[in-house]
Amino acid sequence: MYNIYYQNVNRIRSKTTDVFLNILNSNYDCICLTETNLNSSVFDGEVLDDRYNVFRRDRYTSTISKSEGGGVLIAVQKHLNVIQHQGLSSEIEDIWITILPNSPTIKKINLCVCYLPPDLSYDKSLSFYNKLQNNLLDRCASDINLIIGDFNIPTLSWHKESNSSNILNPSSPSDFRSNLLLSTLSLCNLFQFNNISNKNGRWLDLVLSNEESVTVTETDPISKVDRHHPPLLIELNHISLPPKGIKPKKRFRLNFEKADYNKIRSELATIDWNDVLSDDDIDSAVESFYEVIHNTIIKYTPLSKDDSHIYPVWFSPSLKHCLNEKLKYHRLYKKYGNPRDYDSYSLLRTRAKTLIKSCYKQFIDSTEASLENNIKSFWRFINNRKGKKTLPPSMHLGDKTASDSQGITELLSEYFTSVFEKTDLPIPEFQLKTIINDTLSTIKLCEFEVINKIKTLDPNKGAGPDGIPSKFIVNCCDQLSYPLTLLFNRSLKIGVFPSCWKLAHVVPIHKAGDSTNCENYRPISILSCIAKLFESLVYDIFFSHVKPYLHEQQHGFVKGKSILSNLLEYRDYLSSAFNERGQVDSIYTDFKKAFDKVNHSLLCVKLSCYGVHGSLLRWVKSYLHKRSQLVALGGYKSSPVLIDSGVPQGSHLGPLFFVIFINDLIDRLSCRCLLYADDLKVFHSIKTDFDCTLLQNDADTISEWCNANFMHLNVRKCCIITFTNKKSHIKYDYAIEGQTLERKTVVKDLGILFDNKLTFRDHYDYIINKAYSMLGFIVRSSKGFKNPHSFIYLYNAIVRSTLEYGSTIWSPNYEIHSKRIEGVQSKMLRIVSHKSGYGRSLSSYNERMTTFNVTPLYIRRKQHDIINLHKIIHSFINSPNLISLIRFNAKPNLRHPKPFHIQSCNNNISFFNPIVRMCRLYNDFACSKDCDVDVFDPRVYKFKTLVRSLKLE
Repeated sequence: MYNIYYQNVNRIRSKTTDVFLNILNSNYDCICLTETNLNSSVFDGEVLDDRYNVFRRDRYTSTISKSEGGGVLIAVQKHLNVIQHQGLSSEIEDIWITILPNSPTIKKINLCVCYLPPDLSYDKSLSFYNKLQNNLLDRCASDINLIIGDFNIPTLSWHKESNSSNILNPSSPSDFRSNLLLSTLSLCNLFQFNNISNKNGRWLDLVLSNEESVTVTETDPISKVDRHHPPLLIELNHISLPPKGIKPKKRFRLNFEKADYNKIRSELATIDWNDVLSDDDIDSAVESFYEVIHNTIIKYTPLSKDDSHIYPVWFSPSLKHCLNEKLKYHRLYKKYGNPRDYDSYSLLRTRAKTLIKSCYKQFIDSTEASLENNIKSFWRFINNRKGKKTLPPSMHLGDKTASDSQGITELLSEYFTSVFEKTDLPIPEFQLKTIINDTLSTIKLCEFEVINKIKTLDPNKGAGPDGIPSKFIVNCCDQLSYPLTLLFNRSLKIGVFPSCWKLAHVVPIHKAGDSTNCENYRPISILSCIAKLFESLVYDIFFSHVKPYLHEQQHGFVKGKSILSNLLEYRDYLSSAFNERGQVDSIYTDFKKAFDKVNHSLLCVKLSCYGVHGSLLRWVKSYLHKRSQLVALGGYKSSPVLIDSGVPQGSHLGPLFFVIFINDLIDRLSCRCLLYADDLKVFHSIKTDFDCTLLQNDADTISEWCNANFMHLNVRKCCIITFTNKKSHIKYDYAIEGQTLERKTVVKDLGILFDNKLTFRDHYDYIINKAYSMLGFIVRSSKGFKNPHSFIYLYNAIVRSTLEYGSTIWSPNYEIHSKRIEGVQSKMLRIVSHKSGYGRSLSSYNERMTTFNVTPLYIRRKQHDIINLHKIIHSFINSPNLISLIRFNAKPNLRHPKPFHIQSCNNNISFFNPIVRMCRLYNDFACSKDCDVDVFDPRVYKFKTLVRSLKLE
């Protein structure tokens, strides 16, 4: 028997916690909901627990007159094999899925859940029913078709054909809705099975199918019942679908939290590492090292069962037992129909509901209390409320499909491997414009360096392919530092990187789009902790050697530089052009899988030009050669595959190698450019057509460099934007590889939206909408929290951080925008005030801020400006270009000591240029009598503390 729960829930966005707890007390194979009123700000995990894969279609306002309400949802238990058909959906709110059996003798179930608004026009209704008919007629005749939803046809009533049949016949149709529905039933051989009318004696929710074994009964609701929509239990009585899909392997793991580290340290201290690591072959020596380590770990580390949790972690043993007993009596009643079994089931159901609420309350209380001593527990709760993204039980890559765990890992591995390039290509001649005399041929590490680096490791990081987590390394620092130093130095001396440290475990992360398509996933590589420790030590020396030769325009993976330094330079250039009533054309490029396309041989050639020679260059070649990866998922592993190109993901050296690889591109460009790793933008002040030609030449140069360096541009994603405040400007059609670039008025640059007028209005809309969405999430998630400061903590971490990201770049020039941003915090404080029982006694925004010790956002932006000015002056933001933009007063007035000279500005864009604004802001309060903040004081922490205490109105 296959059971499906259906209900028109009539808006559950404000009832997500109640719905979540009620679903935990049930065990339906499938849950179908209409009129959910959900939107993108509500996560799946707020409504459904981890037992279900969720398919949603929230209201699409372009086809519906109302922006609120509507929306459909299907949740299917993860052990079932399900495929979603996005191409079958109509303009109306509907979802199509197919539940696949694991036997050819069992029928497939094509399930559609839909919601038809009551004000739907004839044309849109006709379009929906035509689409429905085409979808059903294209299905196999032996499939079971099931269409459930709110059809909103109150004029049509239904009555049973006979007592022996579940099929219902309609009354005479009286409107176009009825006629369209009945013609569809006749054409597609469908019958209506819902015999339960609402309180008004009408049938708005219908259950249509071509399978005559369908039965519909009323059941307990998971959400508050709407009088117009009773909850329904739909059962397919003669259908049996055996469990199938991705099921994690049941396995045991070493519990390093409970390991006896005193005994481990004592045993490791007795090891003669010189004897153990005496083998000249580095791979054999590393193997011997691991053999000793693993033998010691097994002795003093207990095993824990590492299986998937059917129930949430906060379920008590008594609650689990109650749910199991409830399920047992429910099955007995369904099988034998004994009233006593139903009484037992009913009693256990009530008891389980009480226990769920009690356990959840205890869990919420303990989670809130963990803010003080175990913050990870608190964030684990918040992240779980967002829902755990799991892979669907069936996936495809092109024409290939897989519906078992091992097959899915192999399919994902095939896709992740397809992005790499072959390295057996002729390497072009390469020579740097700048001759580098400094060389780096050998590196020797001392034990003291290894110990200090181990102490910086995060003990909470998990284990890599070698099975040893950083917690073990940190706890046995003194005992492991010597053998690791021996291994690291031997590896560097002979120029060979151990083979076992070249393996990476890859975890797939869904990006966006169809979750069953492998191409919509990106890989996250997990390396061995010891390998990353080794890389980190080498990186420090490597970076010190190449840093003087890295161009100032590169701001990614370079110490002292960041997204902020990149955008500050860019914003200043644009503001200067606006000050002269000029025009700037910017070309934004997009490299296709840039980190994965790096040619290993060419990279080594470039490294040698940067002075890397000898055993160290051989070590780098060995480090890159024959690296491998496999997809690890739920205990299943794909076959290892060799990586032919690219820098290692998740490594310390990989990003640095990429920065070195792309560094020579900057030498070839004649216009201004800025990079953040592979994010490259080239821009130039346009005064004549010749300037446009220069920028076009740079675009051609980038394309030529890509061809010579085996890189690829995604030309479709490359674009051009013209920044100017002139009514008429030079418009030039730039092209790359013969394709004209798309011209945009708004671009997203490192997370900030730049519009062609530099008003940042689109960015304000973006961050405000995002902040309100996240505010709604934390309101729903923290419903049981008692302490208002817990809510404020969440707001600061999730919402305020969104409103302050890169604020120095886009800080509002006008009060109207500042007030809109401040409105998010004002709403948060109203919520906190209500939760705290103040009601309307705190009537103003200022009173609430004083009561809860909250700083206005506009003041925090000013504080960030002054702190960033301090960082630039003292090179904590290491950008000579930015320092050159700051002008100092040679002879400041003693009565009004303004240290910075402010340039004249011709318009508001240049007047509010970040560099100018920061200097002006410091000048304004530097003259005040009570100011004791000195921007030239190099002590960062003290300066920040003093600035935070300032009243910058």
